[in-house]
Amino acid sequence: MFKLANCEFYIWIVSALHWQRGLSRMLALTPMSTFFVPVWISAVLACMTMATTALAEGGTEEGGSNELCASESDLAALNARVLQTELMVAALSCDERQQYNNCIVDYRSVLSERSQALQGMFKRAYGAEGTDRLNSFVTKMANNSSQQVTDRGNGYCAYAGELFKEVLANRPSDLNLLTSKPWIEDRHGYRPCVLEASRKPTG
Repeated sequence: MFKLANCEFYIWIVSALHWQRGLSRMLALTPMSTFFVPVWISAVLACMTMATTALAEGGTEEGGSNELCASESDLAALNARVLQTELMVAALSCDERQQYNNCIVDYRSVLSERSQALQGMFKRAYGAEGTDRLNSFVTKMANNSSQQVTDRGNGYCAYAGELFKEVLANRPSDLNLLTSKPWIEDRHGYRPCVLEASRKPTG
């Protein structure tokens, strides 16, 4: 098991992006065997110029307490991205690439739908800044997942193994149920619009 610092982890991300030609397509549907290609120079340069940039404007990071609420379909997309990121970090940290590949193959169709929905959400919410905000969100989720490796220590790979087992034991049609967990919702920080409406003062 290895630990990735934020910048180092970002290098892995940019390598994937170089292959996929766009951060919005990252983590989508590519098996691990071809997902990470040796474009380390580009990755390091991107890390130096981008990883030190604020993850969101206005002092609020994506994936923390967020000023926007999310619809039911938005939450499904956010939750799916958090889980997929967690699985990717687990695969890298615990040498579980085959398990990750199996998950991607099984869930390919629904993950593609969730990825498109996530892009649409950020475009609606942030307009011209949508792509940059989505980039920041994905990076933040990846770094949060990598932090779990440190926080869980020697128990991390046991946790990762159970997570893979749970995902593979379910069907793609059960993805919403599988991802409706407090730790996943806390990770991205978006709240349901229904909940937000109920908090507004009346009268």
